[in-house]
Amino acid sequence: MKSYQTTQTLLLLSIIALSLTPLLTGCTTTTLPLTEIEVPVPDISLSALPLPKVPLLTRGDDDFRGRGWAQAFLDLHQRMVREYPYSDWKTIDWKQRYTTYAPLINQAEKDNDVQAYYEALRAYTRSIPDGNMRIENVEEYRREHIGGSFGFGLMQLDDGRVIVHILPGSGPAANIGLQWGAEILEWNHTPIQTALEQTDLLWAENPQPVTTEAKRLAQLRYLPRGPIGEQAVIMFRNPDSTTPWVATITAVEDNYEVINRTYPHNDAQAPFEAPLIAKTLDDGYAYIRIYFEAPTLSTPFPANYFQRTLNRFIKDDAPGLILDVRGNSGGDIRYVPKFCAAFFDKQTFFHSVALYNHDAKTWGVDDNLSLRIKPDKPHFNKPIIVLIDENTFGAGEGFPLVLAALPNVHTLGFHGTHGTFGLTGGDVIMPKGFTLSYPVGRSLDADGRIQVESNAQGQGGVQPDIRIPLTEDNIRALYKDNQDVLLQEALKILKK
Repeated sequence: MKSYQTTQTLLLLSIIALSLTPLLTGCTTTTLPLTEIEVPVPDISLSALPLPKVPLLTRGDDDFRGRGWAQAFLDLHQRMVREYPYSDWKTIDWKQRYTTYAPLINQAEKDNDVQAYYEALRAYTRSIPDGNMRIENVEEYRREHIGGSFGFGLMQLDDGRVIVHILPGSGPAANIGLQWGAEILEWNHTPIQTALEQTDLLWAENPQPVTTEAKRLAQLRYLPRGPIGEQAVIMFRNPDSTTPWVATITAVEDNYEVINRTYPHNDAQAPFEAPLIAKTLDDGYAYIRIYFEAPTLSTPFPANYFQRTLNRFIKDDAPGLILDVRGNSGGDIRYVPKFCAAFFDKQTFFHSVALYNHDAKTWGVDDNLSLRIKPDKPHFNKPIIVLIDENTFGAGEGFPLVLAALPNVHTLGFHGTHGTFGLTGGDVIMPKGFTLSYPVGRSLDADGRIQVESNAQGQGGVQPDIRIPLTEDNIRALYKDNQDVLLQEALKILKK
């Protein structure tokens, strides 16, 4: 366990963390040692699915626990209609949402059915395609619905085939002779593409997938799951055969092993460790991975730490840099311009924020939240490749967004980033203590246009300008041979 110098230092860091709370994305809270003060820390692992349990600062009108379920839901809904920042951008039909879910809440209250009430609240939040719309997980309910695994994972290749890309050595799939790389043709007598489209994502990741490609990845991830004991009929063709086979398999408990393995290279820093790591690669190329954007007890000034790290590579005359923000869980967006300062030689606009003004009852830009990148020295102008994936979330998406405009930078990945870039800060505690969180502001570019956030068509995020193909060879190297395909490709490109 790490030691900490003084209680005063802890209190200082607490104050710093408290001041950052309104600008955090993708974060939860923790209690500092030696104190009773809660501070925000990044929600680091997407596969672990941690969620905030109580908001850091609770205003009186944010606590609905003393109200009836139906009344609390009405009050919540009215707040969403008034304060949700992307209603037009995502074409949210609020009347339809209330008509759909209010009867479920009312019936659950009449029956005093807490699970039905929770699942209606969860479905309501999931009907709004926004990664910052969240409700805390109840593992008992989640396990009931998707605690069972059919013993394999699925990936769709660029040629359209859906293949088995994760296959534990024992389990339902291995027991029926399913092989790695087998093509799945049907699921319960339904063509596989149709079955994927019909996959329920109510219990998918938090933050939920919001872009079209992220939804397909989630459908691939959750189709081969269900209640423990559920049966499915699959038609498949093994890679060494031309003959389709049909088999019935039964879901068994796997403690989410297969789901966790669908996040390759998803290592994470502990909440009190540095938010980034660095190393020197072959031929002196620099590598920096940023896990989140927030101070920690070991790194209270992460921007300074990043600059010192980069200065070391500049001093060593590194011929290029790989900046890895795959799986970046977000944090304080104000750190993005600070981290990127050494990459720019002139002041550059980053974003402004539109918020709802309760007094004026209208939306407006808060100039105090506008951010620009101010150049810093020493300047790094060597080739840079930014590694991204569908789990690059929130503030983490700011790096590929702003760096992609530079002539010496490429973004590289299999997929685009998450597509969630709103400003968090809304929390409501519902009856029975369920906390629902929502964004309160929208990020705008220099022309006042919404940026990064996914729209009604599922378009959003930052797309790689070098997109690595999803071929069987790449999937085998990534998931079976445990090779970091994207890092290898980035290094090859830099060396050219």
